[in-house]
Amino acid sequence: MIPTIEELPPINAPLGGFGMPFDMFMSLYEVNQKYYAVLLGSKGDPVFTSKLKDAIKPILSRELIARVQVDAIKLDYILEYILTAMIGLMCYWYNQKNPIPKEEMYELVQTIMEQGVYKQLLE
Repeated sequence: MIPTIEELPPINAPLGGFGMPFDMFMSLYEVNQKYYAVLLGSKGDPVFTSKLKDAIKPILSRELIARVQVDAIKLDYILEYILTAMIGLMCYWYNQKNPIPKEEMYELVQTIMEQGVYKQLLE
């Protein structure tokens, strides 16, 4: 249920973007939905969430280090923030009775990642 780095798909970043792989999270959830719904749910296992983030963090770290100059310690915090947000949004989306369309969700996440939360609130 927790993919190895070799099992994760490559990050396809748009030109000028970082290509945060929200679609990768959604695909993982879909494949393992029966288990992820419980393990990542409100009564789930926090250790599982940590293991999932730890499995994905190296591929994101490698991608970002190749694209930007960032201190390794700061990068770790940034990735923790990103992964926590993506996992939380993914779980929230799957638990909605009438979620927004998947494509709209991908676009919203990408926009928030590139432009920030406050900009979305002020529009």
